[in-house]
Parts: sequence; C-alpha cells; structure tokens
Amino acid sequence: MPRAFGQITGAFRKNTPAVGKITRAFAENRGQSANHTGNSRNHTGIREMPRAIARCQAGNPHNLRRLRIFGSVIVLDTGDEAIATLQRFASEHVTTSAFFHGLGAFREATIAWWNPESLQYEDIRVDDQVEVLSIQGNLTRVPDGFKVHAHVVLGTRRGAAIGGHLKRGIVHPTLELHLATTAEVIHRERDEATGLDLIR
Repeated sequence: MPRAFGQITGAFRKNTPAVGKITRAFAENRGQSANHTGNSRNHTGIREMPRAIARCQAGNPHNLRRLRIFGSVIVLDTGDEAIATLQRFASEHVTTSAFFHGLGAFREATIAWWNPESLQYEDIRVDDQVEVLSIQGNLTRVPDGFKVHAHVVLGTRRGAAIGGHLKRGIVHPTLELHLATTAEVIHRERDEATGLDLIR
C-alpha cells in the first residue's frame, strides 16, 4: 500500500510543471478579461460620474433628493418619484438613448391604460404598498429633451398583479434599475393618428 501511494505521488510530481503552466495561463487570462471589462465601462452612452452617490436637488419633495449610481445600475430610495428621477438622470447623464429594466417597490403609484377610441390614457390609482415585479422602458429624445416611457407590473398584498403604463410611482423602500445605452440617439415624433410620441 505505501509503495502504491509513492508511485501516485511521484507521478503527480512529474506532472507538476504542466499544472503550473495551466495555472499561470488561467491567471493571465483572468487579468486580461478584467482589463477588458474595466475598459468597456468607458465606452457607454452614460457620462462618467462618481460610483457611490450622485446627489440631486429639486423643489418637489418627491423628486430627486438623491440618486445612487453604480456603473450602469441606478438605485432610487424611499420618496423618490420614478418618472421624474429618470427624466433628470437622462438629461444630466445620458448622451444617446437608453433602455432599462428593474424591480423594487412603490408605496403609491398611478398607472394607465391607453384607450384606442378616445386616444386618451385612463388612469388607475394604486394607493397601497405594492411590489414592482417588473419595470421596463426607455429614455428617448423628443424636441424638448428626453421622454421616459415605462411599463410596470405591480404585485399586491394578496398576490394579485396589475400592470400598465407608468405615469407616477413613489418608491418605498427601493427601486433598482439596470440601464443599457444605445449606440445612436433614438428620436420620438408626434403621431397624428394617435396623438402619441412614437419612435421614428
């Protein structure tokens, strides 16, 4: 038994240089991948900003008291109004256009359903604490700046879901969003048939 163990140990020692080469190659590749990832962050449509916190002030207490930014992730906190925050963020930091998705919670919200007959949005008030099961949308250009177009699915205390076009959402306690910018600017123009600003 000891002799067999010694044979195995000897064989492992003979192969140790090969193992070392593989380990060194793996480490080198990890370093190259890390450098590539770090450099790619400089080629986004978001202006560079401090990683930890970007503070913003606004007259409305529900608007932009602070906005935490982590690369392509932005985090809203209790009391922030989602649409106004995204509007301000786009105006100050987005250089092209962007799409976003995320999750979190609202303490109150207004969503809407677009009526194709009246060509008007019909509001649906949500006055309870709800989970933001999904939020997705985009930040695109209109003549006077950026338009925030967002849809949400909200979960209630009883496990029911309600969804629609997001007009207003007061965050509590958090809303976590990931943004992906576009290479080119995306514009919206007024569609005379519907009265909506559509991507053209």
